[in-house]
Amino acid sequence: MAISAGIIVWTGRESEWKSEADAIVDVGGAVVPGLVDPHTHAVWAGDRLGDFEARTSGSTYEEILASGGGIRSTIRATAAASQDDLVALAQPRIDSLIASGATTIEVKSGYGFIPEAELAMLEAIQVLSASSPARILPTLLIHIPPPIAAERSSYLSQVCEELIPEVARRNLATAVDIFVEKEAWQVAEAEALFDRAQTIWPRNQVA
Repeated sequence: MAISAGIIVWTGRESEWKSEADAIVDVGGAVVPGLVDPHTHAVWAGDRLGDFEARTSGSTYEEILASGGGIRSTIRATAAASQDDLVALAQPRIDSLIASGATTIEVKSGYGFIPEAELAMLEAIQVLSASSPARILPTLLIHIPPPIAAERSSYLSQVCEELIPEVARRNLATAVDIFVEKEAWQVAEAEALFDRAQTIWPRNQVA
């Protein structure tokens, strides 16, 4: 494999290489394409040690989430972190993915919850992307609804009418996603969100 100016310009038998190159690497007879990691949560703060202890004691994930743990504990920690903190915490995670062979990495938001914190997460992903040798694709993830059922509709409306248009206007994400699960969003709510997102993003960018 011949490399010139940081770009792979040729692969084949070394005896067949006739030009100049900055480096020639023996790849042992095979070249493996860069890996694509299509689902990561590289940007977040806090830890889930309390969740681990609860699970080992027999609690279900739904019980942990209902008690304020799980995703909700990460949301609190992420909202309290600065953008510099989020970037510093995420950088070694991105570096580990690259070291394992990933050259394209999707990174979801979703731990900000409130629009301001979601935007801050996406801005942190943008900072990481600007300095990374990998291709980083940011996704706006609408992770979980408010813990109070009566607030679900107003929160979803805020996401659809304020957050999604702002993310699109600032070009902070390449796709939109939503978490559908018993303790999260329902199918009808996801359909409403995707209907709104598809009026802003091309259809193939709404997951």
